[in-house]
Amino acid sequence: MTLVEVIVAVVILSLSVVATLGALTAVTATSNQSREAADVGAVARNALEYVKSRPYVPCSSFSSATPPYLTPSSLTITQNGIAPPTIVQITSLDGTKVFWPNTSPTCGGLSSDPGLQLVEIQDSSTDKSVTTTQWVVVSQNQADE
Repeated sequence: MTLVEVIVAVVILSLSVVATLGALTAVTATSNQSREAADVGAVARNALEYVKSRPYVPCSSFSSATPPYLTPSSLTITQNGIAPPTIVQITSLDGTKVFWPNTSPTCGGLSSDPGLQLVEIQDSSTDKSVTTTQWVVVSQNQADE
């Protein structure tokens, strides 16, 4: 073999090693992100199941200081690297937001509570690279269902 052939062979081998390492890095990053997405989804689903198990909270009982259904003491459904789940908003039967963080709760101008709420729960990884949103309908008659 000549010097040129040896150099060409070394260059080809070097390029294949670099390409292989790049592919392994990409696979590892994708795998980590998929695992993180699964973890965030699991915590959000646990929060959703927790909300479903709670008794109905009429909108007249909402407090801006304490979100209904998920309270700091109920957030034992966390996991390392995952932020605690939060209730983003609660929407009444007529589509009016009756609760969302840092605002005064309202019954949406309804004369009576219709007994049905759409609760939006959001969770994310602590670095916010993965976020998921879950919805659950909470009914005043859910104990009968």
